[in-house]
Amino acid sequence: MKTLNLLKTVFFIIIISFLSSCNNDDDGVLTTCTTQGLFYDLGVNPQVFIPEANLTTDFFVTSSNGPEVEIYGSGIVFVTTTVNLNQTGNGTLIIGNGPNETVNVSCVATGSMVGDTMRFVFNGVYNGDPITGEFCVTIDVVH
Repeated sequence: MKTLNLLKTVFFIIIISFLSSCNNDDDGVLTTCTTQGLFYDLGVNPQVFIPEANLTTDFFVTSSNGPEVEIYGSGIVFVTTTVNLNQTGNGTLIIGNGPNETVNVSCVATGSMVGDTMRFVFNGVYNGDPITGEFCVTIDVVH
């Protein structure tokens, strides 16, 4: 059991190192991205990109869980309460008709008004396969 926990920790550190080496910044400014949308790698499949125009981002100032973001469209649903700058936590991800999975989330850019950019990196296991990805989206609706 200790070996399994050690392997999980090592895997998490490797994924975080990999994600932090990626650069989708526009001149190093975290609040903007070179390309907006969702990028993710799932298992051995090539990287998937869904443009921001195909996604809707709702920011809930107050919900039963506190401030919360829901991003959906093109067969994707992502929900997280990890909405503060540099905060880490969990999110829920659904791809297509797949299962509802919990992923690790880091918030690297945030906002709370329509037009603000939000940026999240995530990793975990989705339907038995490793997944890594990034959302860079603009808030469409504030509730």
